[in-house]
Amino acid sequence: MLEPAFRELLLEYLVPMLAGTELGRTRTSGPTHALVAYEHPCALLMKPRKDSAYRVQLVRSQPFTPEEKQLVAFFVEELHQLVQHANAPYFRDLMASLPRRIISKLLPGNRGRSTLGACRRKVHVGCRSSG
Repeated sequence: MLEPAFRELLLEYLVPMLAGTELGRTRTSGPTHALVAYEHPCALLMKPRKDSAYRVQLVRSQPFTPEEKQLVAFFVEELHQLVQHANAPYFRDLMASLPRRIISKLLPGNRGRSTLGACRRKVHVGCRSSG
């Protein structure tokens, strides 16, 4: 994924999930760098793929907690799965569902996945019965 497209998706979908964050500079990256890493307590570095040659800085005035770093890692992992559909007409719909999937992963234990699955089943059953 080219850096401008990655930045655009980060600005539209990740930055709103973390209050007070903004995108910073771009840093060079190699294959040994993690997808998401602390640069310092108030800055994370992210890249869309393990082999990406760049990392984008996510900065704010207060330190990122380990849970917030995990949220960013889940975002990048999920985004990696969706990028193959970037040219599809439904790509924005897939991206719009990404925050819900991330939040479900952050819920304790299997609660997130089972809660999200139950909601999907209810919506699916409701759609079938109303049609």
